[in-house]
Amino acid sequence: MTIAVIQFLAGFACGFTLWAASVLITGEVEPWDAAVPYHAGGILIASFFLTLLRPRSCWAGILGLYLGQVCYMEWLYNPSTAHIFPAWIGAALFSAQPAGLGVIAGIVVRQAIR
Repeated sequence: MTIAVIQFLAGFACGFTLWAASVLITGEVEPWDAAVPYHAGGILIASFFLTLLRPRSCWAGILGLYLGQVCYMEWLYNPSTAHIFPAWIGAALFSAQPAGLGVIAGIVVRQAIR
């Protein structure tokens, strides 16, 4: 298995778990509704550690992180409406900035420890 596949699977697990643990940790079904920066913090930390594995293929971890969230929403999340497409867009919008910051921080740290 290549590092990119490992990063993707780890990212998928992180994204899925982020949503699954949201109710237990924050009391909110949607992670970005929490009073604390649970969603942004989780995405930032996950993308940071996924990037530390190998910065060149960090895209695979970020893709897995996003798809893990989308799969949780599709399989287990039961919104009051039949359409969850807005939640997919929300996941993309709320994940992009912290994921980018996590990737940048991971690259900087990886370069510093080399």
